[in-house]
Formats: sequence, structure tokens, C-alpha cells
Amino acid sequence: MVCDAGGLSAPSSAPPWAGPVLAAEILYKHDLEVEAVIPALIASIIGYSVFGAWSGWNPIFVTHGSLAFTSPPQLLYYVVLGLLCGLIGLLYARGFYGITHRFHRLRLPKWVKPGIGGLLVGLIGLVLPQALGMGYGWVQVSMGPGLLSLPLWVILALPFAKILTTGLSIGSGGSGGIFGPGMVIGAMVGASVWRLCYHVLPGVPDTPGPFVIVAMMALFGGIAHAPLAVMLMVAEMTGNLSMLAPAMIAVGISSIVVGGGAAPDREPGRLDPPPERVALPPGEHRHRTGRPGDVPGQPKRGGAPVCLPGRTGGACRDYLAPLARAHRAYREYVLFSGA
Repeated sequence: MVCDAGGLSAPSSAPPWAGPVLAAEILYKHDLEVEAVIPALIASIIGYSVFGAWSGWNPIFVTHGSLAFTSPPQLLYYVVLGLLCGLIGLLYARGFYGITHRFHRLRLPKWVKPGIGGLLVGLIGLVLPQALGMGYGWVQVSMGPGLLSLPLWVILALPFAKILTTGLSIGSGGSGGIFGPGMVIGAMVGASVWRLCYHVLPGVPDTPGPFVIVAMMALFGGIAHAPLAVMLMVAEMTGNLSMLAPAMIAVGISSIVVGGGAAPDREPGRLDPPPERVALPPGEHRHRTGRPGDVPGQPKRGGAPVCLPGRTGGACRDYLAPLARAHRAYREYVLFSGA
């Protein structure tokens, strides 16, 4: 699975450095799957080579002018950008899961739900057509002078409209992903900050590109709990590594703001070490832990420990309870007599 993640992410990156890092970060909220780096690196290189040979080697987005970071006082703007991206990223994650949950609770045929979602997305598109489709074209526009030609209300409304259309499209049962919309939402947050600050506050970059690139990294890096991978991936997608310094500030703050509020289905960390051997008083039998009603001999997760089968007195529970509290992952305790 992690090799697939590295290989599939490679076509969007040039060169494919982000794929192996993504494969190591994406599984957990607060940990890394170090063993996945080398296999994912091989898969990423192969995927990038095949895709590049077919469709070319240019980055997805073209940046305008020099985007080098040369003004340390600008870090204050990137702090604000990180805070905004963290808050809107939380709205994106919670809105997506909330809409999905509501569609699951609807007692309607499965084929009706995507129709309802599509109808609502179409109504939003009548008001704001920029919220439809993948949206990468608007990201490209927002990186250059074309941003000044867009109405301000469109730039400000587009992140929230994209959150709604993504949740309605996928949450209703449609097909799609959350990475692309996350890039668009982050880009438009950065574009909104630049548009509001340009010609108003001192030290703002001459072009919106730096804010757009850093905001893409900060928003999705925070909610995906994969800050390193997303920073590298966006840098590769834009063909520009010069914004990594301010991106570290923004992504770090965004990750702190998000905390554990996104990706509820992700494990917090790697699984615990292999099973342990625990000595019991004389007379106790070998058994495994589980919950009432579990099949003997099959380790289960969570719940109060119950000894199966054999004589399972209070002494057994006294020994197993601390272990069950200390080890939350899938475990099997091999118990043996202390005689």
C-alpha cells in the first residue's frame, strides 16, 4: 500500500522526492513508517519515469518571475498564513467528514444520494463556476498577474465553495479525491491574503506566487499530518524550492493548529512490539485475551481483558489489566505457568 502511495504520487512531482516521504508519513498521525522509505523510493522513481516518458517532464504549475525568499520580515505574513490555513484546513476536514456522515444517515437508495449531491454542486456552480472541476487552472491563474483580474468576492468565496463541492461530490457517494481540492483551497487562501494585503501593508511580495505556494503546503500538510511530504510535493509541482524556508514556518503553525482534529481514521502511531511472555502463578492455564463473546484463540483489540479458555480467575485479570492499558494495538499475550 505504501509503495502504491509513493508510486502514484510521483507523477505529480518532479523530481519524485516527495513520494517516499509521503509513504512514510501518511499512515500515522504522529509517527513514520521508516521501513517503507526504500520500497516507496523505488516505486516513486519507476512511476515518475514512466509518466514522464509518456507526458513530459515539466512541473504541473508554472511560476512567474523570481520567488526567492529574501526578506526575513515577511515571515510575519507567513505566520498569519499558517494560522489561517490551519483553521480553514480544520473546516475542510470536519466539513468533509460531516457531510459524508449526513449522507450515510439518509435512508435513501444509494443511487439517489449521488444525484442529490450532484444537484447541490450544480446549484453552487451556477453562482460560482470556479468551484467546479479540479480547479488547477485557477491555481495557475492565482500565481500570476491574472489574479488582479478576478473579482475579490470570487477569490474570498472560492475556498469555502470548494469545501462544499468536494464534500457533496465525494460524501454523497461520488468518485474523487481530496488532495486536488486541498491544493485549490490552500492556493485560494494564499491568493486571498495577498489580494487583501497588496498595496496596503509593507513588505508584501510583488507577485502572489509565494503566498499561493506556501498556503498550498500549509493547508494540506497540516490536515494530512504529512508536512514534510506535502512541502516537497508542492515545491516539485511548482518547480520552485526557494519557498521552503517560509513554508516551514507556515506548515509548522498549521500543523499545531490542526493538532489531532483531522484524519480521525488514522492510527496515532506504529503498532506495538511483538507479543510478550508473562509469568502467571502456578495453576493458571495458557490462554489469550479478548472480549466477552470472542472466539478463543483469536486476539482482539480493545475492551476489558477476558481470559479464554480454562480456569480464568481474578489473578489472571490482575496480570492482564495493566498490559491491556499499556498496549492498545493488536496483541496476543502468551501466558505460561510459573511452576
